[in-house]
Amino acid sequence: YFALRVRGIEHFPERGPYIIAANHSSHLDAAALLASLCVSLGPAKASQLHVLGAKDYFFDHRLKGWALSALLNVVPVDREDASLASLHMGKNILAQGAPVAIFPEGTRSRTGQIQEFKPGIGLIAVEAGVPIVPVYIKGAYQALPPGSVFPRPRPIEVFCGPKIDVDAAGSISQSPKDELYRQIAAKAYQAVTSLPQASIRG
Repeated sequence: YFALRVRGIEHFPERGPYIIAANHSSHLDAAALLASLCVSLGPAKASQLHVLGAKDYFFDHRLKGWALSALLNVVPVDREDASLASLHMGKNILAQGAPVAIFPEGTRSRTGQIQEFKPGIGLIAVEAGVPIVPVYIKGAYQALPPGSVFPRPRPIEVFCGPKIDVDAAGSISQSPKDELYRQIAAKAYQAVTSLPQASIRG
């Protein structure tokens, strides 16, 4: 229906925990990430992915929360950047060796343009000691933009880039931790926004 294409699948780690940092402009984004992992690593690996989702939006009704948890492995977290609950939840999942998907913008873009990444992704990546895999999702906004109910048949492409090693970033940075978190978030933002223009093998 969406003619999904995945580019740069070699950048998805075959083992070990990691964070996927992706742009967010549509409710189709989480499904696109799961489908991409299924294509690249197989259904078993894809089923291990957990998606951190806003508790106040996705879990405001019991049935909706149950459906998202069952179908897309969405985990409820607070939207606050430095939420201890979000950090604890993310670290627990990563400690089990499973990957976690985070939408660092914090909410869907209303225009389709990528917004600034919040430093919470740097916080979780540094404290968990795992790499970040940048991902750009193209076409989901056209298929199901904010405010729409029914998706349209539009092609969706998922671009994956080389991982960002936060251990290396931390070892060379002399900045306080909160500044390090912001630097890593900015680096992830730069990596994601450069992907559609990059030459990535499909």
